[in-house]
Amino acid sequence: MESTQERLKAIVMSTIEEIENLTTFLQEDEEKANDFFDSILSISYMSDFTQGKQEYLGAELLVAYGGPNVYVDTRCNLVSGHWGFHKFEMSFNDDSLLYEHFEEQFYCNIR
Repeated sequence: MESTQERLKAIVMSTIEEIENLTTFLQEDEEKANDFFDSILSISYMSDFTQGKQEYLGAELLVAYGGPNVYVDTRCNLVSGHWGFHKFEMSFNDDSLLYEHFEEQFYCNIR
């Protein structure tokens, strides 16, 4: 039987695999890429306001909630999973795809 920590790790790793395949999906199977974006439950933007200008720093995406909770941080390229008192984090490589996508969304929304 798989432990909670092992299941949490598997969910985080699955999320990372999905992120790292987004570029391929956008080129070959746009529907799979859209599935990822459609599954985002919440988006929190991080920004800095200096010298009269708001600057995008990144976004935190909630992709699973209620056991476990899984967040994607585009600023640090990190997926964090939390389940009870268990926690598992791992970095990912997305070639700035997610960062740039949500940066564009951010600037469209503040103008």
